[in-house]
Amino acid sequence: MHQEPIRAGKRLAGGGRRGWTVCWTLLWLCAALCWHPAGAQEPIQRLFDFDIPAQPLQSALEHYSNVTGSSVVYRAALAVGRRSAAVKGIYTPEAALRMLIEGSGLAAEYTAANAFILQPAPRAGGGAPASRKSNAARGAFYRSYYGVVQAGVRDALCRNAVTRAGGYRAAISFEVSPAGRIEGAQVLDSTGDAGKDEAIVRTLDDAVLDKAPPLDLAQPFVMLIVPQSPEHDQGCPTH
Repeated sequence: MHQEPIRAGKRLAGGGRRGWTVCWTLLWLCAALCWHPAGAQEPIQRLFDFDIPAQPLQSALEHYSNVTGSSVVYRAALAVGRRSAAVKGIYTPEAALRMLIEGSGLAAEYTAANAFILQPAPRAGGGAPASRKSNAARGAFYRSYYGVVQAGVRDALCRNAVTRAGGYRAAISFEVSPAGRIEGAQVLDSTGDAGKDEAIVRTLDDAVLDKAPPLDLAQPFVMLIVPQSPEHDQGCPTH
């Protein structure tokens, strides 16, 4: 497998002509950790230069996303009180993520090559077979809804010329109503542009997802929007 080292540092933080990506990690009580293998054609395996000190998990995830461009949306409550481990050196994104969450009580599951969810790590034993089967089915059901949230928020932001513009960073929170409408959007960490902050809130508050959420879905969600570098996939489709 070909490996391409990438030095990720200050050049990720600028604006200019760089795109951006909506990054999300959904933290949720769902199924056990699993790995989705790559397709038939072997991809280029990229390496990144990480220098992430131990810190609160939320800020560590933002730092990780800034470096890798990985998609991150998470349930806010699961990050509270949790800290990351330090990650320093050149690693693949997958290896760095495992190191970052080591000891946090969470496990990672990839939903796409550049997107993942975090969830509580499964307990040893896992309970009775019937219970494990039920939990697996429930986890699959919730993961399918995470994809709906991912697509809906991405599409809403991409349709607005202001919110799809490159070079900005923000953290936002929101809930999804029983009718599937995004509500209560807030910018937790400003882009530095009050007009852009307001545009993000207005855009999301007008968005309606394709499906209503499960009745027991814990909310709110937190989404990190980070600057896009040339090494990462574009967050919005080109037309």
